[in-house]
Amino acid sequence: MKQFLSMAYKSTFVVLLVFVQSNIAPVQADNPQKNLLVAFKSRGVPVTISAGQLTTDWCEFIVGDPGASLPGLGNDNGYTPPTLYYTNGDVRSYGSQSYLVAYHLQKSSDPNFRAVQEYYMNQSAPLLLKDSLLVLSPLPLSRIQIFNYIEKFRPTAEIVTVPSKILFVRRLSQSNLKQIFTGVKNYLLDNDGKLPLMIPAKSTDEIMASFSPGMPDGKTFPETAQGAIFPYVKDIVVLFQPATQRIYLPNYQLSAKSMKAIKNPSHTFLFYEDAPDSDGMRNVLYVDGHVAAITESEFQKQRKAQDISKSGFPSKK
Repeated sequence: MKQFLSMAYKSTFVVLLVFVQSNIAPVQADNPQKNLLVAFKSRGVPVTISAGQLTTDWCEFIVGDPGASLPGLGNDNGYTPPTLYYTNGDVRSYGSQSYLVAYHLQKSSDPNFRAVQEYYMNQSAPLLLKDSLLVLSPLPLSRIQIFNYIEKFRPTAEIVTVPSKILFVRRLSQSNLKQIFTGVKNYLLDNDGKLPLMIPAKSTDEIMASFSPGMPDGKTFPETAQGAIFPYVKDIVVLFQPATQRIYLPNYQLSAKSMKAIKNPSHTFLFYEDAPDSDGMRNVLYVDGHVAAITESEFQKQRKAQDISKSGFPSKK
């Protein structure tokens, strides 16, 4: 089984499940009615493990049949497997059935679960905390026909020590910035590939004024970057950092510039958070579309190199 997993790591397409019967370690329950998990536990298979116990010998995968009924796991009539599983390739038998020993993230008890799910929506695999609880979920090999995704587990890249609430907000903010980039791209299509005036908005009213005529009390508002791209994003909340509720700042040095004329797009700010989080990291959207959380010292270094003011607003002349 481990040889199969080693080969499967190299594939980025649908992977057929193949296993060698001679590698199966038998598990025999004294009582056929004994719960499957209890039977496995009695033969030395842990019912729960922490994410910190996962090593590079493990892999992560998604089962191709999410509606499969998995007997012995509490609901034999349409049990839906968790999205993502972890395994080291161990296969055991119980009665006449063979099972792949796999684990999944405990939804109810792990405070990091929302962060994991949010991250998974935007990336190929979630991040875990060292103490994230994984529960045993034996998968019957006769019911598993395909893997939709399989990758080698990378502890140093996928296990983090950041508190779960900070991680969740950071990933949600990164999702917002990616949607902002999509809005910018659509704006460019309607404006000959040129960015709008990248003047930062100071309030929701300034954003709304860009396309809502007849603002109350006869007020007039300046044209802003956020107001220009607002019609191209799904929701106005995307323009606000989810924890602080402050508006993401644009790089005013790029006002009305053609995207093609911008040098070093992978190192040039497009939009960014106006302050670091409590862990000292700040999310930045770059001109090339990638989003990264960088340290405050690195942020300040890059900001100065791009001649952006500390406040994020152009100086008055």
